[in-house]
Amino acid sequence: MKKIFLLMVVFFLSITLFSAKPTAASTGNHTVKVKTTLNVREKPSPRAKIVGSLKNGTIVYVYSTEPGGWSKIKYKNKAGYVASRYLKAITPTSPSTKKWNGKWQTEFGKLLITHETASSFKFDIHVVMGEHVGDLQGTAKIKDGKATYSGYTKSSFSKDPYCRITFTHQGKSIRVKESSACLYWHGATATFDGTYFK
Repeated sequence: MKKIFLLMVVFFLSITLFSAKPTAASTGNHTVKVKTTLNVREKPSPRAKIVGSLKNGTIVYVYSTEPGGWSKIKYKNKAGYVASRYLKAITPTSPSTKKWNGKWQTEFGKLLITHETASSFKFDIHVVMGEHVGDLQGTAKIKDGKATYSGYTKSSFSKDPYCRITFTHQGKSIRVKESSACLYWHGATATFDGTYFK
């Protein structure tokens, strides 16, 4: 019984000592943001000399983390130490994959595309050809590299009462093709058709 008790005491002491052991230094090599006004110290200790300070929101590069909750940073071309708990890791953002969004134009018109998602975008197209003006806003559905819009017009210009517009992305331009019912949205000599460039 005494042996079991003694083994339990040794076991609990070893756990306590292990958890109390300071964290070993490790490499950091990451960019962080300062969460508050923060003192920079000469050594990784709260009693070390203060060599400067960092403002809230400052971006710094961490070279390594030190025992006791300190991070080694570069400060004014010298090594400095700050309390790690006041640093927030910055998650790298992936580059934008939105290819439709933006302002596109031809000699006679402008096409504004916004709110792009994986399956749709909103558009506002405006053309001026002589005395004839055209305006149309809507949402186009994206599929297989093309986007299409279909809107009911009550048009008498076509058997099909729907204005249908196809947007084809061509890298540095967007090709727009309209159906005959889209005449409802502009004058007789105007058209939304064309290649729009950024």
